Amino acid sequence: MTFIRTALLLITSVIITSCSSVEPTTDTETEDSSIVFAADIGSIALMTKLTEAYLKDKSHYSILVVDETNVPAAMLNGSAQLGIMDRRWNDDEVGKFTATYGRKPVAAIVTAYAMAIYVNEVNPIDAISVEDFIAIYGKDRPCGIDAISHWSQLNPNDEYDNDTIAAINFSSDKRIYSYLQEHVFCRGSFSDQLTTVDDFDAMRSGIESNDNTLGYGRINAQSDSLKRLKINTELGKVKLTRSYALSGRYPLSQVYYIYLNLADSNHSAADMRNQIAFVNFIVSEAGQDIVHNEGFVTLPQSIIDETRVTLGLQPATVTGGYR
Repeated sequence: MTFIRTALLLITSVIITSCSSVEPTTDTETEDSSIVFAADIGSIALMTKLTEAYLKDKSHYSILVVDETNVPAAMLNGSAQLGIMDRRWNDDEVGKFTATYGRKPVAAIVTAYAMAIYVNEVNPIDAISVEDFIAIYGKDRPCGIDAISHWSQLNPNDEYDNDTIAAINFSSDKRIYSYLQEHVFCRGSFSDQLTTVDDFDAMRSGIESNDNTLGYGRINAQSDSLKRLKINTELGKVKLTRSYALSGRYPLSQVYYIYLNLADSNHSAADMRNQIAFVNFIVSEAGQDIVHNEGFVTLPQSIIDETRVTLGLQPATVTGGYR
């Protein structure tokens, strides 16, 4: 199993085509628009919150967010005009879409999901591999990895030779739970030996009170009193940062790509404007606040600018004023 994904050489290269032929939405929009937004299981809760916030002042617009396991197929057959998923479309999917609609889907990175691993601040360990995390948290050798239970199996420091790892789990965070089962545990289950708590606050308290405790949480978790571990990889230790999460270099992360269909003749110009305005809201300050509060990774200004250029909402300029 390969845990290290190749980092994107240029994050903004996911942008596929320009939307300059579609006029941006305005506050005086009066033409009705109703579109369907296909979201995968990992993003649907976040996208529902973003949609609700976006539509508050848009009485003529509506977006129906649906749970979809095959986003490219839904957009190809026309049942959805907008989609988001945790991978880029492959060449076959883009080719079929282009053959059907005459142009490629418009795509942009809108966020990433990243999971942090924590220990007590006095714990001498500073990094852990994904394989070791699986060995501690997984059940019945997930991914073919044998279980481990003592710190001495992670760190040769004598202080921890005979100490058992007290791993904490919380199943109330469905986003993390599904991410671990689907993408980390090779669709396996959690160990029966874990201590289960209700939320991250309880997990943080457990780690603070026990030097031998291990836990995890989202990137925005309030964890100043804990030590966040780096991830051991073949290329060295990788810490969790926004840039590493968005590039895919951090192993416990997923990049989310949103796709727009701006070429379907069955939909009005208002539908196109609705799609563009919604993505523009996601990358706005208000949208990014929601992304952060929901525990996802916010975007740097460079990606926000590239997205807006692609949507035809601002000119393509570079330092010095050249286009």
